[in-house]
Amino acid sequence: MRQFVEKIKLEFRESEIKTFSFNKQIISINPYISLDNKARLITNYINSFIDNTDKVMAYLEAEYGLILGILETNTNIDIEDMNKTDLDNLISSDLWYHIKQNVQNYQELRGDISSVLTDVRDDNSYRENFSILVESIVSFLDKVSRIDISEEAIKNLIASLNDEAGKLNNYYPVVKTKKRGVSKKSADG
Repeated sequence: MRQFVEKIKLEFRESEIKTFSFNKQIISINPYISLDNKARLITNYINSFIDNTDKVMAYLEAEYGLILGILETNTNIDIEDMNKTDLDNLISSDLWYHIKQNVQNYQELRGDISSVLTDVRDDNSYRENFSILVESIVSFLDKVSRIDISEEAIKNLIASLNDEAGKLNNYYPVVKTKKRGVSKKSADG
């Protein structure tokens, strides 16, 4: 087995806060979303989809919630009194573009959200399909349990099927074949 040299402890500096001017105000950005904040942002994003049946509103809530979450955790922007118009203005003014460009792991966060959302959708799909299968089996077993399989019931069923088959002959005449494969009706008619 290969021997390694003496182990060292790594020392890391905190990410330097980035600043830029926007509308004569200084915007400060922590360029890295911590793992704790990332977990909270992903959870909030996914919950927006789970809690909302309107998929369009779910998407918008998730996206705006993500933006607000990043503003809250990684900038000096006060979001407490921010309304929808303020958020729209923030996005349309390119401020959001500058912020996300300065967050080093923003694309990683988007990829993680996409992966988790796919997993959640797959899980839900499996649950829904399994639930439908179980409901179908229960319904089938319920119907089978109510079937009368007495000799009299089977005779009645056969008679009923023969009557129905006879009615079908009016719409779909039975083709009877001779030795050469020509039907009597087609030979006569």
